[in-house]
Amino acid sequence: MLNDIRHSTDKIDAQIIQLLGERMDRSRELATEIQKVNPAERHQNTREIEILDKVKFHGNAQGFGDRFMTDLYQVILGESRKICGE
Repeated sequence: MLNDIRHSTDKIDAQIIQLLGERMDRSRELATEIQKVNPAERHQNTREIEILDKVKFHGNAQGFGDRFMTDLYQVILGESRKICGE
C-alpha cells in the first residue's frame, strides 16, 4: 500500500515536471513573438499580475492559500524570465 502511494506520487511529480517544461516552451515561443512585434518589450507587469490573480483563484479552489500560489508562481515566472533571457 505504502509503495503504491509513493509510486503514484512519483508519477504525479513527473507529470508536474513535464507540464513545467511545456510551460517554459510556451514562454520561449511567447518571448519570440513579442520580440517580433515589439523588441523593447520583454516583461509585462500587467500580464504577471493577471497570471497571479488567476492562479490564486484556481489555487483557492484547491485549498491553497494566496501566499503559497504567489510564492510558487514567482519562482515559475522568474525561471521563465531567466530562460527567455530577461
